[in-house]
Amino acid sequence: MSPKCRLILDLDDTIIPSTLAYRQAYQACNIDENSENFKLARNTVKTRLTKNNPASHNRFLYFKTYLEILNQLSPRKLFEICNIYETELANYISEFWKNSKSKDFFLQLQSQNIPYVLLTNENTRTQMLKINAIDADGSLFPNIITSEEYGMEKPNIELFKAAAKSLNCELHECTMLGDSWENDIHPMIQFGGRSIWTNEFLPFKNVPAQDKVKQIKSLRELHQNI
Repeated sequence: MSPKCRLILDLDDTIIPSTLAYRQAYQACNIDENSENFKLARNTVKTRLTKNNPASHNRFLYFKTYLEILNQLSPRKLFEICNIYETELANYISEFWKNSKSKDFFLQLQSQNIPYVLLTNENTRTQMLKINAIDADGSLFPNIITSEEYGMEKPNIELFKAAAKSLNCELHECTMLGDSWENDIHPMIQFGGRSIWTNEFLPFKNVPAQDKVKQIKSLRELHQNI
């Protein structure tokens, strides 16, 4: 691994299995995320806020709209659902982390003085809830950028520039690790950076492989590719 390497790391389905955690959290709330009413609630929120607004991922808004559709909205009910959801989400991620060896990977990065930053879409509360479940004292992830803080989402290049700036380097000097071709991989190719595509938690989408893009199946393989 090059001592000059700078890493920009996605969080969801790159470092932690967020899609599976979301599914478990919905089940704990007795909500079928694929039901017509919940899909309507989610789509209503996303339509109002537009695709690239970080608030369009806010489950609090999903649940409020969902209860409105069911004519069951009350502050008590809304907060009950949100508290159950967040608790289950955090517990799932915490258990995953305890049983994985991912922490060792980040300790190795630190021992080799390789700087890295988390660059993640979503609202800040949800992302910090997840990170709190795996790194409550901030020793592993002291450098975090969420899309909500900038009012925009990946693949907006300004977020990548902000990540590079936090690492005191230019974007072309960075390597991006992510699971999303659209949000993580392709933007870095366009602007001269290096990308590594992971499918540890989700299968690769049907996008042709690129010569400049390494593909890995687990975080443990990253050391061999940077």
